[in-house]
Amino acid sequence: MKRGVGLPMGPFTLLDLIGLDTSYEVCEVLFRETHRSQWALLLLDVLLDCRERCTAD
Repeated sequence: MKRGVGLPMGPFTLLDLIGLDTSYEVCEVLFRETHRSQWALLLLDVLLDCRERCTAD
């Protein structure tokens, strides 16, 4: 993604830097205000779920 678009970091690196919890809150507010990009909120929900399962063991 970095090379193809010329961005300094890819989306997963950015999520790692910002944090899944913060990203989830931002997406939730954006969805509430615009009613768009619900897929991002759902994806982050799945990622947070996976993280909780992995850290529970």
